[in-house]
Amino acid sequence: MLIPTAQGLRGRFAQAELTFEKISSQAKVLPAEVRWQQTLVPGSVWKGVTKWREEAAQCATLRVAESREGGKYLRIILERDDDPVQQVVYEGSILSEDSQSEGYGLVMQQFGTASVYEHEYFGVFFSRWQSEDQKVFRISPYGKTLYGLSTEGEVMLLERDSAEVKSNRQTTPESLQAWKQALTEGKVWEGTIRSVKEQQTAELKMIVKGYELEGEKVTLEFVPKVNRKARAVFEGSLDTSDKAINGYGLVLKKTLKFDGPGNVFGRWETQLQFRLDATGKRMIGRTNDHGDTEYIDLHLVEMK
Repeated sequence: MLIPTAQGLRGRFAQAELTFEKISSQAKVLPAEVRWQQTLVPGSVWKGVTKWREEAAQCATLRVAESREGGKYLRIILERDDDPVQQVVYEGSILSEDSQSEGYGLVMQQFGTASVYEHEYFGVFFSRWQSEDQKVFRISPYGKTLYGLSTEGEVMLLERDSAEVKSNRQTTPESLQAWKQALTEGKVWEGTIRSVKEQQTAELKMIVKGYELEGEKVTLEFVPKVNRKARAVFEGSLDTSDKAINGYGLVLKKTLKFDGPGNVFGRWETQLQFRLDATGKRMIGRTNDHGDTEYIDLHLVEMK
């Protein structure tokens, strides 16, 4: 029981004494439905940390990609600030009952897997497996803090990043247009390829050789800067579904091999996966086989 006093409401819970002090007569807590609508605006960005058991906190960014039908369908993107190859996509919805939406009312399910190499880091929000572990979120009474929780015990604490400009570029239609522009035949991308096992980084160029049938056939050529005689060609397709469009939805296999080092330029039957960032001018790639994971970080070469 809470008793009104001059200092506020006072009472006890078990052996603890509780005091609830009124902070401001002007403060007003909005209903959960309104807070969620203001929180889950496509293009809005939230930054903070995830914490897994006894491991150090890891910085993370949450981007709201799409919201439909008043929160019945939601898609968010989670990224590691210091390692952009670590990215996963979540889909879910807001629980419809008022009593549920006031608490952990946002329920999300991971799609795809994180790019964690061996045992660099283990967690749940960025899982190496597409698990059944649903993540739940709640919004603070004043809509300034977002709390995430997994059934396995990893927690997430985020605050709205007011410096970020809201954009709708990562809705499904806008993302599809961004991919079309990025994969226009003749476009050139430059950047680096990094071998995680060998801890080596080299420069390379990627040239778009073909984009056909709305992304059902994509052809890319890779050329290392240190050996321009070497090259590798990959063909594949772009998954334009809601789940895949913001993640590693461009999947390709090698069709032209070169007997060089690593997976991309070696003789292995390598698969490549790419994602496009929110600006549409940076592409992040990864190999997923043969034990020696390689990460690719490319930036669009602007033609004058």
